[in-house]
Amino acid sequence: MTEQDGENCEARADMEDKKGKYKWLIILAVCAAAAVLVTGVCLYWGERDASRGKQREIKEAENETEISEGAEQKWTEDEIAAVERTLKKRYGDELERVSVETEDAGAGMEEKITVVTFRLPDIRTAGNSFYFQVKSSSESFDNFPFQLMKNDARRFFNGKDRFFGLYGPDDGAMYDSDDERWDTERYPGETDQLYVSCYREDDIETCAADIADWLFYAAEDERYFLQNGMTERKESDPFRNIWIITPKSHYRMNIGEAVEKIPTASWEEVQRAVARTIVDLDGEYHIWEMGDSTAREEEESADNALLEEWEKEFFERYQGDYEKECELADGRIRYRMVVLDAAAGSRWYGLLKSEDRGLSWRVVSNAPFGGDMGMGIEFTFLNEELGFATLSHNGGDEANLYVTENGGESYQRAVIQGLEVTLEDGYLYNPYDFPQMPYEEEGKLYVLCGQGADGDYAGGDAAGMALYESTDGGRTFTYKEIRKGEEK
Repeated sequence: MTEQDGENCEARADMEDKKGKYKWLIILAVCAAAAVLVTGVCLYWGERDASRGKQREIKEAENETEISEGAEQKWTEDEIAAVERTLKKRYGDELERVSVETEDAGAGMEEKITVVTFRLPDIRTAGNSFYFQVKSSSESFDNFPFQLMKNDARRFFNGKDRFFGLYGPDDGAMYDSDDERWDTERYPGETDQLYVSCYREDDIETCAADIADWLFYAAEDERYFLQNGMTERKESDPFRNIWIITPKSHYRMNIGEAVEKIPTASWEEVQRAVARTIVDLDGEYHIWEMGDSTAREEEESADNALLEEWEKEFFERYQGDYEKECELADGRIRYRMVVLDAAAGSRWYGLLKSEDRGLSWRVVSNAPFGGDMGMGIEFTFLNEELGFATLSHNGGDEANLYVTENGGESYQRAVIQGLEVTLEDGYLYNPYDFPQMPYEEEGKLYVLCGQGADGDYAGGDAAGMALYESTDGGRTFTYKEIRKGEEK
């Protein structure tokens, strides 16, 4: 072997040695990568199994109330206990099982179902409770939200000057506010819905305001927003569906749009959404609001002729007496409210106007408030078109605010957001029910509402009045704050 051959042999040996080292490095790298891959796969499947396990737990919790299979749909004691656990998670640990009964699944059916009655404390009034039921029917659900509505709505609307009651979907009957059907203990299994009466065509806004007040009051209880029982039944949800009684008929009003606004929208937005829904329900309201132009013009012409004749007779006997008088800033334009008739302590008013500082007068309207009467009146004008008036009732205990946008030819009820308070005995009412005269400040209208002659809540008017704000020219006022007298 030559010296060159020796060097070549050493080079080949060194190369073989390096190849061996690279081979082991490659093997180690492959093993490491495989270990990482296996670990990742194991972790993935482990996490997936854990997630599925958690989902199974949630599903099992939600399905604890699933009814037994077979010819009969009765629950076992274990299933009833599972129902009770589920309801406690949903409605609170104060839930108490009252009774377990068995009844027929339906007319002409031999199957039996289990009916479980529960009781829950009234979170708004200490010492009171209400009752609801769960049935093991094929549509297994609880009627909790319906019974909660009955418990709250009766208390709420008893403080409103509005006819209300319950509509029974099973028999199509109407039950008034004094019916025993409101007793949840005697009638724990019903799914009745609320109905509210909108008395007349000019009551749309105030009716919508009362319903908006109800929605905000009810929404203070978060349980209204829970799944309606064990199945979704939004078409019969007592919070989203209210029956409206109009002068012509009655309709089920789905106020889902208004309900969905509550978490973020103002009271005024909710009130308007309800009003729109009422208008859309009944074509009669469109007629009331818009009217046929030809018929309206003929009616107005006839009314003007009658007013001219009445005005002539009125001034033949008018002696200059009036109940209240106001004037615009320069004193040139003045207004008088005069008593035209009276009955049982209440009066019908007419409005007069002078444009020469009271030297002469003309009749603006002999029925500015339609058929509404009052035991007393206050009024003001901010300009020749916009004015306000209050008619008091019940000896001065309360008053209604009216607004005119046509110089007093006609007034309509202003809508004021309710400010209900709950007394210790559970009675719900609005103590701030006597509006003062609205005033303008920085382009907005405000009104202070006191408590009237009988006001003694929280120190009466001396302790503060409720301040309301309007951004629509005085048609609607929303609550701002309680303001001390000296703060105005």
